[in-house]
Amino acid sequence: MERNGRHGIAWFIDKEIVSLMDRLREMYHTADIYPPLYVYITIIDGANYPIEKPQRVVGPDTTRPINENVFQLKRVKIEDLDSNIALALREPLYQLWNRIGWRNGSIHYSKNEDGSIEWEPYES
Repeated sequence: MERNGRHGIAWFIDKEIVSLMDRLREMYHTADIYPPLYVYITIIDGANYPIEKPQRVVGPDTTRPINENVFQLKRVKIEDLDSNIALALREPLYQLWNRIGWRNGSIHYSKNEDGSIEWEPYES
């Protein structure tokens, strides 16, 4: 996708996926659809696209493209509608960022001093 002369997948794709899942969770609750729920995230036709990173974020200067036309991330099982969706999606979102060369996973998670992981969406 091209945006304002830029070429690649937007760095905030994680936030969009988490936001979508939060909205779906509310819809499922309203429709009386109960867990377990399974989430499958697939990037289609993304072989030549890297993920852009915000300029102020320290990390690789360039990222490599996904290199697969169909890239399916790990399946996530949601056991409870009250669970933290962002934390449940951490592993597949890390998988996506690792694929494009970002060794430490998604820029939207942070590690606390006690070793726990927290959803902390980056704001540009």
